[in-house]
Amino acid sequence: MVGNLFARGRIDFHYCRFNGFYALPDYGGVVLGMLGMDIPRLKAMHIVAVDELGAVDPADNAPDHISIPEYVLNRLHDAVVFHDEWLAVRKPAAIS
Repeated sequence: MVGNLFARGRIDFHYCRFNGFYALPDYGGVVLGMLGMDIPRLKAMHIVAVDELGAVDPADNAPDHISIPEYVLNRLHDAVVFHDEWLAVRKPAAIS
């Protein structure tokens, strides 16, 4: 079903440079995304949801949103390596 939504052009998505996700608050909730990272000490990858309110990390038991700058700083202290790009998804105004 998701493939059909993309094929019909109802959802716009792009891979964006890492620092572009700091602009999410500028989009008023129309753009959200998924941010990936590597955790070398665990030899694992991880992904979090991001939107204009910040990041929601399932590894943190999905607390309320953590601001993007705070989340990045916390994870850098944990020695994670953020992926160079993140998946941004824009929902057209016609879809609610």
